[in-house]
Amino acid sequence: MILSIIIVNYNTAHFINQTIRSIYRSNIDFNYEIIIVDNKSTDNSVELIKEQFPEIKLIENPSNYGFSKAVNIAAEKSSGNFMLLLNPDTIVKVN
Repeated sequence: MILSIIIVNYNTAHFINQTIRSIYRSNIDFNYEIIIVDNKSTDNSVELIKEQFPEIKLIENPSNYGFSKAVNIAAEKSSGNFMLLLNPDTIVKVN
């Protein structure tokens, strides 16, 4: 695995959906994984990810641990040689 894309989510259902779709539409031509750490969202973020993107590694924290701790949790579970921290409202541009 070359790249682990780590996204920390908290109540961003609309944005996280767009972000994931933009990653898949991009022209990344090497092995990568997407890891999303959810900080106890109360919107439908978790359900959306589970239903629409079952291949994504989803970590559900029992409470909102904050950004730094969530990143560390994802880093422990990652298998990529490199990590990319991506905000849940990012749109990856397609060339």
